[in-house]
Amino acid sequence: MQALYLAHRRGISERLIADIRDIPGLELEVENHWQAMTPGELAHRVREFDILLLSREPDVPGELADTPGNLKYICYLHGSVRKK
Repeated sequence: MQALYLAHRRGISERLIADIRDIPGLELEVENHWQAMTPGELAHRVREFDILLLSREPDVPGELADTPGNLKYICYLHGSVRKK
């Protein structure tokens, strides 16, 4: 399976990215330049992957609902456990 992570400056940690890369049978690609893409270009890129990983941003292009391509799962990774 192929996964795409749309990197964000305050996104998931490098440690978590490394752990995801260690999952057997999963290939992770990190996209650092998605902000320069139009929504159509971003949708086209996302359609190549089985899994989309997000943190904070971006909005998922609405056109993926009708034409998802290979996309089967969207995982939104955000938040943390904090002490009060």
